Amino acid sequence: MMMKKKATKLRLLLWLLVPLVSSFRFLRRWEQLPIIARFEQSQMMFNNVNQPIQQQVHRQPGILVQLTSSGLNQIVQTLDKVLNEELPNFSIHHLPSAVLLIHTFEVEELRVVSFHSPETFTVELQPNLNDQLKVKVRNLDFSLRITVSSNMIGLRQATFSVFASNVGFNIGLSLSSDSEGNLNLQVGDCQFAMRKVVTLVDEVKGLRIFSNIARSVIKNQLKIFVNSRLCDFLRERIPKEVSNYFQAHSNKMSIWNKSSRKYFAGKGDQSDALVNHFDKAFSQIAVDTGLVGNPVVKSSGSVLYLQSGLKGDVLINGKASSNVKAKFIPTKQLTGNKMLYIGLSEYVASGFVNSLFEIGALNVTLNSQMLPDMKSFLQTTCDGFCFGTFLPNVAEEYPDHSLEIYFSTLKVPLVNFQSENIKLKLVGLLEIRIQGEKEKISIFTANAKMEANFKLYSKSDHVFGQAKIPVLEISPVGIIELGDLMMEMLNEISRSVIEEKLNHLLKNESQY
Repeated sequence: MMMKKKATKLRLLLWLLVPLVSSFRFLRRWEQLPIIARFEQSQMMFNNVNQPIQQQVHRQPGILVQLTSSGLNQIVQTLDKVLNEELPNFSIHHLPSAVLLIHTFEVEELRVVSFHSPETFTVELQPNLNDQLKVKVRNLDFSLRITVSSNMIGLRQATFSVFASNVGFNIGLSLSSDSEGNLNLQVGDCQFAMRKVVTLVDEVKGLRIFSNIARSVIKNQLKIFVNSRLCDFLRERIPKEVSNYFQAHSNKMSIWNKSSRKYFAGKGDQSDALVNHFDKAFSQIAVDTGLVGNPVVKSSGSVLYLQSGLKGDVLINGKASSNVKAKFIPTKQLTGNKMLYIGLSEYVASGFVNSLFEIGALNVTLNSQMLPDMKSFLQTTCDGFCFGTFLPNVAEEYPDHSLEIYFSTLKVPLVNFQSENIKLKLVGLLEIRIQGEKEKISIFTANAKMEANFKLYSKSDHVFGQAKIPVLEISPVGIIELGDLMMEMLNEISRSVIEEKLNHLLKNESQY
């Protein structure tokens, strides 16, 4: 890589540092960042440090993510904590050999002994510049323990302690999107400075004079490398590491698994059959979180934020399922105390509902298992009030039988985002069946039309909401005549049951 013949003394140093820097172990802990970073991160294209980045907008985003300076500071605090936890005692064993003059050296172990949080560690947003992010670190201290073996006659093995202090750097990071929507991360402006390095010989197997020579080389070349060569190394290495990461991690993100319940205030009972029904359905759906263009730093009043547009394609078996196109997502006035804003378009909601329709998840059988509170109502015979009250002839012909309600959605529900809520319109067929010993007997069929209004909120790291059913119309099919009063009661009872169940799952604000 940088091992030129005329720089043989530098080879040993590069050989020591490259695996440590390239491992980027702390970057692989990004999943542990708080919920503000839970969406797949941004992606872009970079041409040259001195050339402007050309915005590449392929289409309107389905999801708009705006990370404010406050959110970025939260990520930095978490990253600082991760570094302090992960780096001490982090080690690399049996690194590739390197040649210094005519001798071969091999690092048997490189271990980080200590790492102290820098006095200053900030990441700033930079509007109207090629480098959207600027990382600043001041007064960083760390120590290494390096065990080296060689074929040198006078030095079989030596262990060195390296103490570096007052390390500082400024690094500009440029973000862009490639044609696949993956992140390109490039190092632009870059300055490193290492003020002080102390190298000590701890253990020697061989002549100490040779270990002192090696110690002097390590000390001097470490300062030269950090102060003069490290930026070039990072410019070459970081893009490869980021590219490798996205090659190993798809932008197609599963939207749900059973552990996802913990982020919702209304988690539902693990034994709730209706909850498990939708758990299974949601787990089949994925969202494409690739970028539609380059992230850009913008401002809203005094608030700076990094804006990234994500595709938001809802996928089943790798195919987009929405029947509408993504539209422009209006932005709102941002405030400095918020960390993250996420805008969703009707395109995402429509794709989600269309996916549920395609896999049949909106066809539901409601019985006493799914609606345990309605068990007494779903009977043909009762002392008080049950479904047999509506159909006395059925109650007489099939006494002491349980009932089930089968609902099938006839066409893709319509989703409309309004200023106050999300409106869902659904048309289906309602069928009530008697659960016989050998077969199910249909006793009542009706057309059903429903409109539901949803409000979703977030508090801390939980999502909760509220549902209202302003319209539910049930119209019997066939010759069954219940009368106006009975039909009114049936509509009202059904509306109340559905609304109560939805609010149980969402756990509305008054319950939160």
